[in-house]
Amino acid sequence: MARFIDLAGRAWDVAIDAWGLKQVKARCGVNLSALLDADRRLYRELVGDPVKFVEVLYVLVESRARELAVTEEQFFRALTGDPLEAAYEAFVEAFADFSPSHLRKLLRLSTSKAKVAVERMVEEAMRKLEEPEEPKPADAPGPPPTSPTSATGSPESPASPPAG
Repeated sequence: MARFIDLAGRAWDVAIDAWGLKQVKARCGVNLSALLDADRRLYRELVGDPVKFVEVLYVLVESRARELAVTEEQFFRALTGDPLEAAYEAFVEAFADFSPSHLRKLLRLSTSKAKVAVERMVEEAMRKLEEPEEPKPADAPGPPPTSPTSATGSPESPASPPAG
């Protein structure tokens, strides 16, 4: 069973079964079976919309939330940063566990490859950001000059009343 820890230190086990799929579809309007589609559209949507993802996740762990007396709001607020990433990973693992073995292998391999690709993109972006910038020559194009300011230090505007 896949597990993650939220910001409050609570452990959450994520399990996906047919009942969970039914509940997610009825309550969130998300057909988790579409995670198996070749275009991976639903996966990208869930990763790109953390609110929708946490809404789906809450439905899957709601019985545990009731046991812990954790409200939906508390659950949402406890999933940011690294715990949110861990929740994504637990969700993907739980979905792979739910899937038939031939699809499970494919899901785990594609998830692993996607994670490596993201890590490489982050490393490349960090490398570029850490490179020292070469100074631009004075005649090089750059940002437009700043607008003149009035005696008050605020930008003058054509809509400003004339000083009088």
